[in-house]
Amino acid sequence: MCHKTSYYLIPQEIPAEKKDVTQLLTLGGWPCGVIGHWKANKNKIKPEIYRIATKFFDKYPELIKNYLMN
Repeated sequence: MCHKTSYYLIPQEIPAEKKDVTQLLTLGGWPCGVIGHWKANKNKIKPEIYRIATKFFDKYPELIKNYLMN
């Protein structure tokens, strides 16, 4: 018998509250992938919440930050 368990590397949830941002960004261990998913679904995220999420990357190198945010 085979058991299959799959976990998303990128959480599919969109943050609804400020308190959810950091937890969801770091849940799968790949925040760059998560912000890419959120960027693609930006119309579903409150602008204030999205701005908070982008602040998470302030300490990242400019090259990566520019790639993620533009």
